[in-house]
Amino acid sequence: MALYAAVVGGNFPTYRQRWRLDQGVAESAGSWHWPAFLIGVIWMMYRRMYRLAAIWAGTLVFFSIAEALLDVPEGVSMVITLVLNITAAVYGNRWYLSHCQRQIAQARAMAGDDEARLRSELVARGGTSVPAAGGAIFFVLAMMFVAQAMAG
Repeated sequence: MALYAAVVGGNFPTYRQRWRLDQGVAESAGSWHWPAFLIGVIWMMYRRMYRLAAIWAGTLVFFSIAEALLDVPEGVSMVITLVLNITAAVYGNRWYLSHCQRQIAQARAMAGDDEARLRSELVARGGTSVPAAGGAIFFVLAMMFVAQAMAG
């Protein structure tokens, strides 16, 4: 459990509960994540899930372009966006748990049997990144500006 705490950082008590770590099992089935629902890509970047954020941003851009090219009605577009946001909310805790488990495995591979190095590696790899979240906010605003410009 201490390794998860090192990766997650200050908000570990929340994730400890969401991942059911006190029950001896690391899983997150059936949990809802509001930040993933409301600000998905920004939350992913804040939590240093850069690859997932890039995939998710690409998915959002793909759907936006497809909707524009297919002249999808606004109501249908809103439903698609809602479904994507619900998907992020339902899977957000699972995605973050998997990310943390990967970080722990990679840090173990680097640190070997050195516990102090393992913990410092996890602290360096984990936690949050305000600059990354700021970059994501800039990206989202830029995409909104481009979409408005393309719309007319």
